[in-house]
Amino acid sequence: MTRHRKALSLTLALALVLSLSLTSAFAASEPYYLTHEEALEYIDLQINLDVNTNTYIDDADATEYYDPYWDQTRSYTGYYAFERDTSITVTHLADNPAGDDAYIQIVLIPYRLQADGSYVSALEEATFYEMWADGDPYTDLDYIYYCTDGNFHPLSEFADNSERAMQEGYGFVDYRNALLAPGDSATFTIPFDRFGDDLMYEMQAIMNYPDGPDSTHNSFRLVRILLDEAAVAEKRAEVAAEEPPAEETPAEPAEDVVVPSNQALQVNGEAVTGAQVYNINGSNYFKLRDVAALLNGTGSQFALEYDAAARQIVLTTGEAYTPDGSELTAGEDQSATAVRSSQSLTIDGEAASLTAYNIGGNNYFMLRDLGEALGFEVDYDAATRTMIINSK
Repeated sequence: MTRHRKALSLTLALALVLSLSLTSAFAASEPYYLTHEEALEYIDLQINLDVNTNTYIDDADATEYYDPYWDQTRSYTGYYAFERDTSITVTHLADNPAGDDAYIQIVLIPYRLQADGSYVSALEEATFYEMWADGDPYTDLDYIYYCTDGNFHPLSEFADNSERAMQEGYGFVDYRNALLAPGDSATFTIPFDRFGDDLMYEMQAIMNYPDGPDSTHNSFRLVRILLDEAAVAEKRAEVAAEEPPAEETPAEPAEDVVVPSNQALQVNGEAVTGAQVYNINGSNYFKLRDVAALLNGTGSQFALEYDAAARQIVLTTGEAYTPDGSELTAGEDQSATAVRSSQSLTIDGEAASLTAYNIGGNNYFMLRDLGEALGFEVDYDAATRTMIINSK
């Protein structure tokens, strides 16, 4: 049997319309007459599975099966692959205009595959009509199971309410505790372990509603089910392969932690005070003019100029630094003013990409970055908490 898989909506297609000349068990004195199309609008059937596993079978390849509930032979043209714990939810929408005159039954019929490719009920092949002909509709009714509180029970279990069992001579069993009134909902799983893993299951949500002009008495939605966990896993893999990779949302940059440094400073073996140093995110940042002043006259000296028009700091190695009087004069803590510097930097005419902060109107650079770019040595004595600068 050739099976052709197609993705379909989990809200099931409309099923066949069948007309039975049965009297409603709960007919109102002035019922609202529902047409078949109207009735189906109020049956919501959802498959609670994270992927759509509905498979259609071409009509030419479909096999027949006998439906004992409707006493018909029908064509088996599609099914859902299920996992063992997949649930179904049936809801009778609350705004049904027929009110309590309309109700939904949830029935389950397991079918067994025959040697000729057809399916028959795995429970009991007798029909409603055969049982009525026997004169006792309360025996051998286990060919169909009704859902109550999420569990399925044979119709014969509801025959105990004998006083209301026979209605209008049609042999109805009082199974009203298995009905969904408008606004009711039921969620349940298929009892594979109870009836068998190798069967086809058909779950029908059948709405009964008042007879009237241009109306029928029953409408239903159904789903056919096969236990096939491998097919579900395969479908998930197909869906995952088709989905584009999720775009990564850039992480928000962490807020900079800026505090005055309380570490000592040593330059070429001599203790130095007066330098304004901030610890930013765990690294020590120096005011650029302080570093130029500290290294002036050494083999690592450099000149510093500022091009206001280009907003550019210009450093020239090997040349003397010209102080402006602001060097090595530590003042009040201005860490609250720290922002990333927008000014560019060149060293000997080449652009240099170094992280810098503007704090209190002055540019601060990471000491180790400056050492690497300008050619002086930076070290740290953890025992004495001392920053060490050694020139060339």
